[in-house]
Amino acid sequence: MRLLLGVFACATCIVFASVNTTVIAKGQDAPLASIRLSDLPIWTLSGNAVKHFPDNFVFFDPDTGDLIVSYPRSLEPGSGEPGSRNSFRVNLPVHVRPKVSVWITQAGQGGFEYIYNLSNGSTAQAPITRWIWKDLALKASRIELPAYWRARQQGGPDATGCEASCTMFDWMGATDPLENIESPSSLAPGESISGFRVRSPNRPGFVRTYFQGGTITKQDNHSLPSVVEEQLKQALSLEHTSWPTIVLAPKYPPTTSDPDLARSLEDDIKMLEERRLLDPGSPFVREMLNILHQKAREIRSSIPVNNHLRYSRVLRSSVKTGSEKQLLLAIEANFGSTPSLGH
Repeated sequence: MRLLLGVFACATCIVFASVNTTVIAKGQDAPLASIRLSDLPIWTLSGNAVKHFPDNFVFFDPDTGDLIVSYPRSLEPGSGEPGSRNSFRVNLPVHVRPKVSVWITQAGQGGFEYIYNLSNGSTAQAPITRWIWKDLALKASRIELPAYWRARQQGGPDATGCEASCTMFDWMGATDPLENIESPSSLAPGESISGFRVRSPNRPGFVRTYFQGGTITKQDNHSLPSVVEEQLKQALSLEHTSWPTIVLAPKYPPTTSDPDLARSLEDDIKMLEERRLLDPGSPFVREMLNILHQKAREIRSSIPVNNHLRYSRVLRSSVKTGSEKQLLLAIEANFGSTPSLGH
């Protein structure tokens, strides 16, 4: 099957290239969205939370997915109200429901092109305005985005909650109101968008990415006591302020040997199982682990760099979930021939 990348309405291309490639793998209906659980104390309207956690001043509101800051005013310098509390809400940009479909094509010079379609579930309460990648280096990749989206590199802590180097795919209206004059809406609930393309020499693996809708908004912008400010800072990490989604993406250097890659993919499977995205008891998962285990035992020194192992076998188990489709996609893209599915 041949795929020709045509010209997109792209106002945000970092590098644009029209290439003729061969589709080697395609994944559908595989959101791989992580379950979002909070390690903060739970806020209750009864007020029991502040009684049970007197040393905690930041709480998670399970009804809204936002944060509640509540602390005694006695912590404020010069306060004469020892019995009262200051409580306010911190609205988080987590009210999105992203779903990602990925195609992987084999580009020239041994690289890969990752093509992503993004949708926002109908149950979302906010449009998607930002897609954050922790380990995607702009310099190492060619990135093409849909119209009115742009990529930027964030080198340190910022308002998104990213504490290290991150790559942001931003809807322009989210960062520059002037760009919103004639731009269409960001990705609203129930809508989809295509045209996210990343071309990289790195081989596919499972990585965690983060989605946001809007910005972090505090309902009280007064300065906080230092102990409260520190707790709030820790609570506003990227994990708390985003909807995490695990996707197939450029991960492993092209010089990675097949045995090493097989071992790394085994670790990826363990990570997906820990997040309950793969069932350890699934016959398909067990069969994939067996394939990877056999490849991991190959004699490393006998395998030339970039001469990837190929397999030809009939799978005894069938693919039943979106996450299992993504796993098969990863193995197809990394090791060549697609195994036939048995019945």
